[in-house]
This record gives sequence, C-alpha cells and structure tokens, in this order.
Amino acid sequence: MSVLQGIVRFASRNPGSTAQILFSAVLACATIAYTFGVFRQVSEMRTDRLTRNKPLVTPTIDTKYAVNHFFAIENTGEGVAYDVEAEWWCDEGDKQTWKIPLLSPGERRTFPLPFGGEDGTITTSGQIEDAAGRDAVIEFRVRYSDSLGNRYTPEKNSDEATASIGVLDTIQTREDAEEYVDESPVKAIADEMEEVTKRLERIERSIEMEYLEGNAKQEIRDRLTELVREEGVLTFGELVDSLSLDKTVVAGMVYELRGSGQVDFDETDGFPFKDSDVEIEYVDNG
Repeated sequence: MSVLQGIVRFASRNPGSTAQILFSAVLACATIAYTFGVFRQVSEMRTDRLTRNKPLVTPTIDTKYAVNHFFAIENTGEGVAYDVEAEWWCDEGDKQTWKIPLLSPGERRTFPLPFGGEDGTITTSGQIEDAAGRDAVIEFRVRYSDSLGNRYTPEKNSDEATASIGVLDTIQTREDAEEYVDESPVKAIADEMEEVTKRLERIERSIEMEYLEGNAKQEIRDRLTELVREEGVLTFGELVDSLSLDKTVVAGMVYELRGSGQVDFDETDGFPFKDSDVEIEYVDNG
C-alpha cells in the first residue's frame, strides 16, 4: 500500500483529525506568509533609514563667472557627514588636507586647485593646461561618518570615499553640455544667478542653527569651550580657523556660551566679531 493510499484511508476513518490537520496546515501557511511580510517590511524600513541618513562626500570642479575654476568638496547625499577628513593632490604634487566636524546635505566648500598654489592664481583653462598639462588629474580620498555611526574610508568603501577627476575633461564636458542646452548669453547669466541663490541658501543654513543636528551642535559647542579653556584667551579668528566653520555660526555659539557664563568678550557697538582679533576669554566658574 502506497503512502498516499495510507493518508486517504486515515482521513476517511478519522474525519476530526483530518480537519485538525487542515487547520494546522492553513495556520502554518498564514504564519509563514506573515513572517515573510514582516521581514520584507523591516528590510525596506532599514534600507530607507540607511538611505535617509547616508551622506556622500564627493569632489567636483566649481566654475565661477564662466571662466574661473576651483576645486570643491560637496555632500551630495541625504544625511549629514560627520568628522570629515579629506585629502587631494595632482600627480606627484603636495597633498592638500582639510577637516571639518560636519558637512550638511548640499553643502559645498571651495578651494584653490592643487597645482595653483595657496593664492589660487591658476583658475582658467589655459593656466591649468600650462601648469599641469592637458591630462591633469586630481586624486581625492575622504573619510567620514554618518549619523548611525557608520564610518566610510577608502580602504572599506572605495565607491563612497575615493575619486579621480580629470580637470580639463570635466570642465570641457560641462561647457559642451551647457552649449548644447542653450548657447544664449542669457543662459550663462541665469546659471550664475542660480549659483548665487544656492550660495545664499548655504549661508542661510549656516546661520539657522536648527540645520545643525542636536548632537553635532553640542559637540561643536563643547569643542569651542575646550579650546578657550585650554588657552585661557583666544581670538575670534583663531576659533574660526580651529573649528573650520562659518564665522556667523561660531559667533552665534560664542554668544550662547557668554549667556551661560562660560566665556566673555568686550562688547562693542554693532557686531563685535567683524574684527577677527576680538578676544574671547574663558570664565572659570569653579
């Protein structure tokens, strides 16, 4: 007698057991379907959370007034990048390094090209070709963290932390694209106005402290307090250089710390921090 025949005979003799078996089978299938659905939903939520909190720090070439070109670093991701440490160089030239506690989504910082000297005198396509050749390439490496504590490094995340830019090729590709879209001079003016608008928006983000996430803002405030405490007295310019932040942001934090009695400075008419030599003194409340 086959196994199938045995099952049929058992079902005909035990109708109650058959119903129980069917119920158990249906319950098992429903449990499996529910478990799979929950797993898929959790996976989608985890992926969405990672995407919303993931920064992406990338290099680019920033063009001003259609002819002047600069090296730029931008956060093109959706999350804040913390503890950013970047370095870049051209061929065998000296490495340029830069650090910043955080880089907000859409925020861009501009620097002289690495073969143009610190004064940034080499900016046009002709000057770039004379200084570094037609095939000048900028190598870029960066380390940074997201708000979930994930650390991105060239060793572990080559796609997110390394890049190479062919300077003149990038410039030419951009110019060709702009010419293809619209050859009118009005288009160039509109592009510059758009860039000015973006810059104003970035400044506004720096001024509006709510754009700095709570933990990052507190971390920077603690760092500022520690710098002044260690030195006793620091100028406003020294604080700005040490923190690598916008002057307005640093000024706002200094005002907050003075309000809480942690630092002090001489008040003057108007905005006191127009002068970088204004001294900020640590107040020992112990």
